[in-house]
Amino acid sequence: MICLGPRGAAESVGPRPLSAVVVRPLNFTVRSPGVTSASRLTPGCVYFTFDFLDEAMRLPAIQSYVYLGAGLLPGSDAGTHVFQTVESFHSDGNWKALDERAREAFDRNCLLTCDAENLELFSDAEELQGHLAKYAKEAR
Repeated sequence: MICLGPRGAAESVGPRPLSAVVVRPLNFTVRSPGVTSASRLTPGCVYFTFDFLDEAMRLPAIQSYVYLGAGLLPGSDAGTHVFQTVESFHSDGNWKALDERAREAFDRNCLLTCDAENLELFSDAEELQGHLAKYAKEAR
């Protein structure tokens, strides 16, 4: 499991401009199971999605996200889990640590929401290694 610590104020490059698009819900073409329960998620740790862009399962795609927690967004219920892209976490800082003004200016495309039923789409580093090993074996 990879955990990222908070960044200092001097390291922040500031929030990105507000986008007209709201938080992205999860939506993948082909799913590969991973982390299956909320109890296995740790805020501040990195999780991965491993899926395929094609039905033949020849074009894998890996995305990295930092888990922020559940029920964090206004109007969301306690079962809505929030992830932030690692790129945004690195450049903008932890969305949870931003003040209200910075959150309003934050690019919401960098946040991803997921309900408990879809947490199986996320893998920790060890599970990702298993997915990659299986892919490598089948791709031969």
